[in-house]
Amino acid sequence: MHRKPTIIALMNNSMEDYIKKGLSSVYPDYINVKNFFDQVTILYRYQKGGKARAFGMDIIKVRNIPLLSPMLMLIKMLRFIKKKRPSIIRAYNTQLEGLVAVICQKLTGVPAVVSIHSDFNHLVKVRGYPSYVRIAVNVAQKYVVRRARNTWCITPYLAKLAIKEGAYPSRVKVIYNKIRIEQFQNALKFRKVMRRKLKLERSFTVLFVGRFNKAKNIETILRAINILRNKRKNVKLILCGDDAKGFLDAPYRQFLEAECKKLGIADVVIFTGFVRNDELPKYYGASDSFVLVERGLGFGIVIVEAQAAGLPIIVSEELATKVGIVVDPSNSLLVNPDNHEDLASQISKLMENPKLWHSLSEASKKSAIRYEWNRIAKLEAEFYKELIKIR
Repeated sequence: MHRKPTIIALMNNSMEDYIKKGLSSVYPDYINVKNFFDQVTILYRYQKGGKARAFGMDIIKVRNIPLLSPMLMLIKMLRFIKKKRPSIIRAYNTQLEGLVAVICQKLTGVPAVVSIHSDFNHLVKVRGYPSYVRIAVNVAQKYVVRRARNTWCITPYLAKLAIKEGAYPSRVKVIYNKIRIEQFQNALKFRKVMRRKLKLERSFTVLFVGRFNKAKNIETILRAINILRNKRKNVKLILCGDDAKGFLDAPYRQFLEAECKKLGIADVVIFTGFVRNDELPKYYGASDSFVLVERGLGFGIVIVEAQAAGLPIIVSEELATKVGIVVDPSNSLLVNPDNHEDLASQISKLMENPKLWHSLSEASKKSAIRYEWNRIAKLEAEFYKELIKIR
């Protein structure tokens, strides 16, 4: 008789972050897909004053102290593994958490599965991080993917990257991110109220959702809006989010607000500040198109949310090249991320061509179905079953 599988997950973010984002209701299902595991334990770093809420999961908290956190995490992990002997160690990045996971795998024999959610080497470069950070990130990722039992990549591009950095091809798996598409499919029900509230009634509204940092390239969107405004186009922009909280991320919202004033578009740009995930459908429903011209190379879960809401998508060519089937010329308009005139032209096309708008809207809805929660969760459960060889 087989012992029921158990898992310990090393998370990027604290439980408090997920509660703040309004994701607490889906958090247990995110880790314990299809109730595959009998017991789930999560370990995360926290700031002083953090409070844990379990949601049916056991919690191990490690104080987030620079330089000391890795050792504290390793000690707590080894104690836990010795006592509970989980079936799988799951790390949701290839940096600190991934490093601890593969060391524990080596010392205990419990298989470690690590995730690659973005091209970290590229990301730290476009965010302007110091060279020593880039070197450390590069060394850590190569070490982790070469030693992890399996590397879980959310796009084919990232899978190729993992193999290039030394992961065995047979140990690399592509499984896309998942969303509750029904949450965003109903976004239009908020449209009338939100457009009145935000004073958008007669404006073509462009939406951006995400953290504010250099990689997001939001200033290109602002300059495109400025071009449209100068052509007397009735357009508004919603910037939904706030500054990234990485310890090396400089405040960016202040720069964007100053840029809006400099360009003379402060009256048509709406800064919402932080928005909980369960409030996001209201902003998708209020908008007419979604724009993401970032230089980072992740999955772009906000793209799928916008697709599920039926919004035409405009994305950078660089992003489209890297994220596989999420966006392509059949379901999106592609632009040069460094050319704000190109972006302004594509937005103008959507404003002036209702047939194109409806065509892309329908393509968006069809594309989003690929990432439906239960469909991807089934693939994840099958992956775990294969890994621990349950029959």
